[in-house]
Amino acid sequence: MPRRLTFLRSPAALIGGWLLLVAAFGVYSAESHRRALELEVSESGRALQRAISQRVAQHDAHLTSLSALGLAQAQPSEDFDLVAGSILRFYPRIVAIDLVRLSAGGEASVVSSARSAGGSTADPAAVSKAVEGLAAGKAIYGPDVRPGHYRLMKRMNDTMAVSLDIDGAKLVEGESCRAGRR
Repeated sequence: MPRRLTFLRSPAALIGGWLLLVAAFGVYSAESHRRALELEVSESGRALQRAISQRVAQHDAHLTSLSALGLAQAQPSEDFDLVAGSILRFYPRIVAIDLVRLSAGGEASVVSSARSAGGSTADPAAVSKAVEGLAAGKAIYGPDVRPGHYRLMKRMNDTMAVSLDIDGAKLVEGESCRAGRR
């Protein structure tokens, strides 16, 4: 038995054992770091998903309130423009709001439009075509001509629709910045 233990006293065996322990610690450390990063990414993803879901629900609420305001008036008035301007001010991800008069002949027109920097007026023909098959009160998503933007459109009745131009980068920008600091 003493002969078997003597090789453990040799410098090569001690260095080999030490290297084995260092390697085992390195593997353990890397794996625990990977798990911690995976958990952080998962939590950030859930928080971002929650924020986007809430913001999409807000967009639907904006469409509904603007539709109700537009339907309550025979002709669009300053009230619609005031509410649209307030929405643009408080929700910077919404960069344009358009009230579109639909037409059976394809000659749709923008009745009222509010824009902030980076917003564009909706193409009335594209809005008319997008909401053509929708029942009154139903909304639809549509891509915008500009990358990173999209449109939410809601048919108010047979003759009117409302459209929101949304900047996709601003949709996630606020929450992702805060999530990174946690």
